[in-house]
Amino acid sequence: PLLKQKYRFTDNIAVMGINTGGAQVISILSKYDKIKKGIIFSLSFDEINDLLFEDLSKINNKSIYIYQGDKDSNSNDKFLKFNEILSNSNNEFIINYDKESSNSLDDIKNHIVNGLKII
Repeated sequence: PLLKQKYRFTDNIAVMGINTGGAQVISILSKYDKIKKGIIFSLSFDEINDLLFEDLSKINNKSIYIYQGDKDSNSNDKFLKFNEILSNSNNEFIINYDKESSNSLDDIKNHIVNGLKII
């Protein structure tokens, strides 16, 4: 409602977050039914806690694109749990895990385009 006071847009809203902002995307998607699409870039799995997993399990009927570069091996269990929760949901999602990404400007542009295609 606050955004609608200042800006004109349809209810076709997507949220996007990078790093810690990716956690906010999960939180927003879990709390707001009208927001159906999200893009997450480089979410740090080391920072994921039980509350974020709880929010993730509440997300229903959404489209989510997750780009995760070279994931941290220390957080492999959290990555697997994250993937399992999404796999057992009714969401359309893609986790793009790109171990070979150089995170160059061209790589980042490609991942943004891929995310936009999903949503």
